Amino acid sequence: MPRHPRHLLHVLQRLHVTTNREDTVKIVTGADLPDLSFAHPETFDLAKVEPIRNDLFVKPLGGVWLSPPGAWVQWCRGEDWDEPDAKVDQPFDRALLADHKFVVIDTLQDLKDLMVFYEYEWPTERKAQFGLLSEMRFLDFEALACDFDGIYLTDAGQWATRLSDPKLYGWDLESVLWFGTSEGRF
Repeated sequence: MPRHPRHLLHVLQRLHVTTNREDTVKIVTGADLPDLSFAHPETFDLAKVEPIRNDLFVKPLGGVWLSPPGAWVQWCRGEDWDEPDAKVDQPFDRALLADHKFVVIDTLQDLKDLMVFYEYEWPTERKAQFGLLSEMRFLDFEALACDFDGIYLTDAGQWATRLSDPKLYGWDLESVLWFGTSEGRF
């Protein structure tokens, strides 16, 4: 059961859809992740990692974004995005993630299964403020961070969820979002 109190009622209301989070959500340890890199002008520093916060979008604020070696810099060059030559593609030490628990999104169904337990619930006052945008469905990253250490979106998952409903359009390539937790949950 998620530890996030706001989600407890939400999960209980949806139990008729699925039986158990552990039965439907794919989970791997950080040791099972592929080789990763941190593409940034500065050297990685865990002390500088901001906590995960929902941003009313398919991507949260905070955490650490990782990708296969060279992938983010290559994507930035191909899209002429965000000064790719200023980024240093740094190999990331997966030993930092060995005992960490990551949910895996490899298919659209994986995302739908995750949404059963971790869909962001728009507060009534925000619905009025955002109008049609409040119809967008996305993950509640703050709730996910209560139960997991991050998300692994595979290449297949990125393509399967790019233009779907719900969607992860904006996660532009195979990625790992590590919530920056210092101690793993396995």
